[in-house]
Amino acid sequence: MNACEFLEHGRAILDSVLLPHGFVFEPGLAGVGSGGAFARGSYVRGSHRLEFSVREHLGEVVYRVGGTLICHEDLMRVIAGPRRARYPGFSDDPLDGFRGLSDDLERYGKVFLRTMDEDFHAFAERAAATQPRSGFGRLFDVEAG
Repeated sequence: MNACEFLEHGRAILDSVLLPHGFVFEPGLAGVGSGGAFARGSYVRGSHRLEFSVREHLGEVVYRVGGTLICHEDLMRVIAGPRRARYPGFSDDPLDGFRGLSDDLERYGKVFLRTMDEDFHAFAERAAATQPRSGFGRLFDVEAG
């Protein structure tokens, strides 16, 4: 299946969660880049945007409300807690990324789907303030603990 077909199959999974909340799908760029064939899309409702891309799997998922943006992993970290989100996950079925994202939106996505923009901005600020350290910085955290 090519990237555009893959995006359409994934879209069918996400439509059931996002369309009832007034979001409209907007197709994005599609083509071939250095990493191979890709396709992008967004769900939009006013100043709320859920943006994503696909190659062989669902790529980075980003939420935007006005000028504030946050990636799915960071939003889920502060809303659901560590390792509770289903996306991203590991699977041999590329559509499982969309299934996991759909489940995360249903279980934890209220702050994006239904609440006031101020709540979303507060979660984005909290995620930025509590960003886990990576690489060598984490080694020092383990040694100190």
